[in-house]
Amino acid sequence: MRGADDYDGIIETVAVLSDAKLVKDFGKGLWKLRSLVMDDFVQLLEGCSWAGIGTAYSQTTLRRGHFAKERARVYGELVRLIDARLSAAGELGILVMDGDGSDDSYVSAHRSQSLATRSLIEDPVFQHSHRSQWVQLADITAYAGYQHLLQHEGKEFSWPWYPRLMGRDVLGGPRAV
Repeated sequence: MRGADDYDGIIETVAVLSDAKLVKDFGKGLWKLRSLVMDDFVQLLEGCSWAGIGTAYSQTTLRRGHFAKERARVYGELVRLIDARLSAAGELGILVMDGDGSDDSYVSAHRSQSLATRSLIEDPVFQHSHRSQWVQLADITAYAGYQHLLQHEGKEFSWPWYPRLMGRDVLGGPRAV
């Protein structure tokens, strides 16, 4: 596994590219660099016995407002899954999410839970991923699950990431809700 210092030059190089042609030319090889970073992340997470992951998903062809309602429904199901898991373990939790909190559906999913019995003790806390390594790890895990389920042609390199993490999956695999 590469060390953190091995990525410094890559990150700095990506950060200074602003000319469109340079970005386009560099971008052709960037997926390979991202793939190497993801491979290292997956290897790291595979060995973290304390870490648990899970994926809840829905397949849909809905668009715009209908899609937003479906996304909110799926998030509500995820909140119920997490809350039930915490409750069964006799634990309390708080959900930290990527974003700015401007979508009220996330708060609504938490507030629909009974205060008397819920184990998720608060509305979600929003944190932009560029400010939190933990949120970045969650984003990367979600991306691995997404690529595993989507199986997009041309992204075959990403398909095995989530299956390698199945030992950490608290749901036993991606859960259709």
